[in-house]
Amino acid sequence: MPVTTSKKRAKEPDPRQGHFFHLLNQTLDMPNPVTPPAEPELDPLPGRFDDDQTVRRLVNSLIRASGLDRETLAERMTRLSGHRVTKAMVDSWTGAGRPNMFPLHYLRALIRACDAGPEAELALLSALLEGTGWCPMDAARAQMALIGQYAGAALLAFSQAQVLAENGGRR
Repeated sequence: MPVTTSKKRAKEPDPRQGHFFHLLNQTLDMPNPVTPPAEPELDPLPGRFDDDQTVRRLVNSLIRASGLDRETLAERMTRLSGHRVTKAMVDSWTGAGRPNMFPLHYLRALIRACDAGPEAELALLSALLEGTGWCPMDAARAQMALIGQYAGAALLAFSQAQVLAENGGRR
């Protein structure tokens, strides 16, 4: 039986799409520029990183931003984590005078269960990382960083090509 190959017609470029090298020559008006992370403290004061009450406040603000009651939140976290989470546990993690701290292994389940929106989630993660020298990135910032890497590689290749052209093909 003969094998048939189908020839696909080449698509015309979409005039609405930007050209990458054209973007390199323009100043991009970025609504959310990537901010560099803060420098970590080299010798913090003793007790400076006791974040118990800070984490409780942040978790409470994320729950408030979600608009969920704690029973619903506990049910969602149970489904997402595969571990039983109760309203009493959530109350214990968020109450100022309560003995139990929020367990880190529930962080992803909490964020997904709350579904409070990217601003609230980014605020929580940024506050948790404050003072470490690290910062979280949402998808838009990650794409901008990736585009920056591509632009750097393209500019390096362009400058190397210019040097080769000036030297008649010799390095």
